[in-house]
Amino acid sequence: MNPGSTSKFIGAGQYGIVFHCLYHTRKAAIKKFRLQDTTGQIAIIEQEIALLQRLQYRHIIQFYGVCRQDNEISLITDFAEGGSLNQAIQDWRVADWRVKARIAQEIANGLAYIHHEDIIHRDLKSDNVLLTGLMEVKLCDFGLAVVKKSSERHSTEVMRGTVRWLAPELLRAAKPSYTNKSDIYALGMVMWEMAAMCTLPFKTIDNNFVVADAVHDGEREKLPDNTPPDYRHWVELCWRQDPLDRPQAHEVILAKILTNDASSRGRPTNALASSEDASLALSLAVTPVATVNVPVPGTRPMAPPVVPSPSEEPKAMHCVGDKYAAGLSAEQTDDEAARFHIKASNQGKSDSQSSLNIAAQGGLPAAETDFGAAPLRLEILRNKLAALESSLDRMMNISFTKQSNAEAVVKRQAADRGDATAQNTLGLMYLNGQDVEQSDVEAVK
Repeated sequence: MNPGSTSKFIGAGQYGIVFHCLYHTRKAAIKKFRLQDTTGQIAIIEQEIALLQRLQYRHIIQFYGVCRQDNEISLITDFAEGGSLNQAIQDWRVADWRVKARIAQEIANGLAYIHHEDIIHRDLKSDNVLLTGLMEVKLCDFGLAVVKKSSERHSTEVMRGTVRWLAPELLRAAKPSYTNKSDIYALGMVMWEMAAMCTLPFKTIDNNFVVADAVHDGEREKLPDNTPPDYRHWVELCWRQDPLDRPQAHEVILAKILTNDASSRGRPTNALASSEDASLALSLAVTPVATVNVPVPGTRPMAPPVVPSPSEEPKAMHCVGDKYAAGLSAEQTDDEAARFHIKASNQGKSDSQSSLNIAAQGGLPAAETDFGAAPLRLEILRNKLAALESSLDRMMNISFTKQSNAEAVVKRQAADRGDATAQNTLGLMYLNGQDVEQSDVEAVK
């Protein structure tokens, strides 16, 4: 691609200017850097290129390529039509609390991904959060990001990032030590920006050194009185003075606000809004609040299993779905699925074998335990059936023994007396279902 074929100027940053263009029929952004004779600037550009090539996640801006002409380097990335979060705040496009919460959640998901990749952003603020046309988050500007080495902390000789978003442990430090928790503090500041609809923390203080001293001593910005409790809770956790008291990015879940979202963007509103987010959560040992595209069920109270009467003929294929919707526990539905499976098998049916799959396809949340429990319970029932068959065999053996004993008695009596009548009488008694005891033999005699 010819980097000179740009169409529209977007903005300028500390190290370059950004244009909007078409890249192989796709909308793209070109970030141009005019190279200076400084090793530091080139290192920053190379760092951003290396990280963007490595990071592949829905909440990270997608990297397409890089071009160089003379003393100019151009980074080609996906184009975020919604602009920066900073601009969206100024335009009042994030006034709804549910929109704020969703954006905060997606920023946290993006941080969880880069932290999982052992990367610290170090310059998170609303300027470095881009939005698509559907208001989906794309983290960008990894020029100051750093890859963690052997230890968790990364020390540097100079303080990086924008002072008003820096964590207190980085202020006044001769050699600031950046960790994941430094990014978490910045997340709290970005959440404050959206809550206050203000893009400059401590805007009444002009001097950055005064701001740094205040933050280092425990001062924080004030959240609006109408801030939802769940939102306030996470901001205050991210703002904790001690880094160890702050949550990890993957622990930040604003589900209480998101579950009431009407989804004006037409996208899933769960805290983990995609299968990609859910996979990331599993890799981080996180339990998602809600499964992707699955409605959150109501309360499922514990209750005794419902045993159908003999006159009822419930369909095995619906046993899990209907009982789950009725509020029974997953374990109870599995029990019924097992019972109906045996019933259907006796009738030459196999619908019950796919009952859990049908429940999942019908929009019901089917956890791994739901799928794992039914085969286990079927195995238990099979064992019980085997035990019953064994008992039946023993009963048959006992009956056969009684029959053999009776026949022996008849033959012995007939042989002793030469009387065929006794043998015939006892034989008829047995064939008619009557118990043949010694008293019967004596009576015939």
